[in-house]
Formats: sequence, structure tokens, C-alpha cells
Amino acid sequence: MVVRNTKFLHIIANETAGSNHGRQTTAKVQQYLNKIEQPYDLLRTQFPGHATIIAKNIAIPTQLQNRVHLVVVIGGDGTLHQVIAGLRQNSNMKQLPVAYIPSGSGNDFRRSLNIELDPLKNLAHILATNQATLIDIGSLKYDHAPETIFVNNVGIGIDARTVHLTNISALKKLLNQIKLGSFSYLANLVRAFLQQPSFDVQITHDGYTQNFHNIFLVTLGNEPYFGGGVPILPRATFFNHQIDLILVEKKPLKQLIPLFYCVFKDGTHLYQRGVYYTQATQFDLQIQQPNYGQVDGELLGKAAFHVTAQVTQYPFWL
Repeated sequence: MVVRNTKFLHIIANETAGSNHGRQTTAKVQQYLNKIEQPYDLLRTQFPGHATIIAKNIAIPTQLQNRVHLVVVIGGDGTLHQVIAGLRQNSNMKQLPVAYIPSGSGNDFRRSLNIELDPLKNLAHILATNQATLIDIGSLKYDHAPETIFVNNVGIGIDARTVHLTNISALKKLLNQIKLGSFSYLANLVRAFLQQPSFDVQITHDGYTQNFHNIFLVTLGNEPYFGGGVPILPRATFFNHQIDLILVEKKPLKQLIPLFYCVFKDGTHLYQRGVYYTQATQFDLQIQQPNYGQVDGELLGKAAFHVTAQVTQYPFWL
């Protein structure tokens, strides 16, 4: 079977994603594309952060200028984040559309947009699609770091500490191997709670500044989930041109368990005492006490944070 079309795929594959699930997915994609004679090139990441470098340096040869070009990401949410960050820095091809074939452990981006999990069905849909869709992402500035983006969310406090503990845990690799990778986050959540101190947060949005105390979770997001399926921001969507923000005060564990139940049951945790929730197009956050931070599951380290997040958009092949 030969498919004739004008598309050219630039595939960026993180084959170590999902404890090497990315390697299996990449092999299936290659086999399918070769069978239908679909033009593509394949670049595999070799080290952390390599996907950003690859995306930043994509160039289109003169003989392929008449093709419809898109970048196909094989990996987890962190790989997707790196690719889009790199494409936004690409002086040759800014705003090159991105398609996503998930093979990570959390896959919250896939979950939010209901992207097909079967890689070959997903690929067939990508090839049949003929127009990009603009979705909301976040532009992020923090301290003296270069401007970057977030596709899913930014977290400071227990969320990021849980990511840290999950990334260094041998349990994550084991759970990924038996296709239960999303449980690795939940498995480390209680451990992170016991370690996480409370802190103060100053937030400015829409011309107002507010100060909050005894906080242990701060999350900014474009979509509902973090940690592989925890719907912490149930009203968030990629299509309303808003960023959602939630702050949660630290409480005894016996009081947080009912709150956590509401997260999964019906989203009413947003209206519970000790929870602050709002939406805006831009937020400015200041946290003086050192804390772990994460963006799309990638750690920002442990530091005091001054963060500015603003909604922007990027074209996706959905």
C-alpha cells in the first residue's frame, strides 16, 4: 500500500521514555511509514535536553519546501515540552506544527485531549489530518532563566517534590514495565507530604496582589491533570485562553484525604476551605522559601521562585 501525499514528517523520538516503551513505539512507527512509503526523517534523543536542541535546529532543505512539514514527537510529556521549547527558538521554522505519539509514563497531555493511545491508529489519524489546531500553552519566565514554556503545568511544592522522588525511585521503572507508570506518582505522594514544609506565596493577577500563608501546593496549568491522571484542575482546558491556578494549604493528613477524594470524585475540592482557585491570562508568583519546582514533569531544581506565567498558543496536529 502506497500513500501519496505532500506531508513530510520530522520525527523526534525519546526511545527511553516509559522505561524504553518509546523504543517499541518508534520501531512500530518506522515499520508502518516504510510500508506506505511516507517520507520522514528520524532523530533520536541521546541525552536529557537533547530534544530541545534537535527541535531548535530543524531546517527544511530547498527541495522539500513544497511539502507540508510537521514534527512528530514520540516520548512523554517532558519530551513534548522540550520539543516545543526548541521549536519556539528555531530561527528557520517558527511555529512548525507538532503531532504527538505518547509513550511516556504519565501522558497527561494525551489524556486531556483524548489522543489515541495505539501508536499506529494515532499515526494514521495524523496522516489523515490536513490542518493544525491552535491550543493554549503557557509562556514561563522564572528568576534569571531564559523564557520557556509549559504545555501541561508548572508546580511548586509537594507536586514538584513528588516528581523529584518519583524520578529517583526504582519503583517508577518497575511500574512502567508493567504498564502502571502513572501509579509511581501516587506511590510517592505520601512520602512527599511527610517531607514538604509549608511556605508563603504572593500572587498578582488582573491588577490585584494577594498573600497566602501555610501553602504546600502551587499549580498553574492549561489542562486538568498532573502526576499521570490526577485531575487537580478540572476546569482547565487548552481552548479558553486562560491559565488555571490552584493553591492548597497544608493540613493534617486526615483532613487532606477527604480533599483528595473530592479531586477524583467530582472536582469540588476547588471550593473547599484552604483551597484557592482562579483563572487569568497572566500570573506573577513570588515564593521566598526554597522549594522544588517542576514544569511538565521536568524538575526546575530547588530554589526560591519568582515566576511569571502568561497564556500563548501553539499549532498542534490533532
